[in-house]
Amino acid sequence: MTKYIQTKEELGNRIREYRHRSQESMAKILKIDRATYIHYEMGKNEPKIMTLIQLAEILEVNFLYFIIKESPLEDEFFKF
Repeated sequence: MTKYIQTKEELGNRIREYRHRSQESMAKILKIDRATYIHYEMGKNEPKIMTLIQLAEILEVNFLYFIIKESPLEDEFFKF
């Protein structure tokens, strides 16, 4: 049975886990305020679906990486 990410904190951890740029750089790319981006990573706010799609592209992961909890990034299905 597939397990899904259920909390904003879990989602924030996923975003933070593969970030390879500064928070400020990520915010600029996403065209959002730095504080907003930090709140995504901290699990205080949940990004909109389009922001998640942009994040997946920036982090070079499949969009499903932010939805499905137990999905190893190495799995071919989840590669970008």
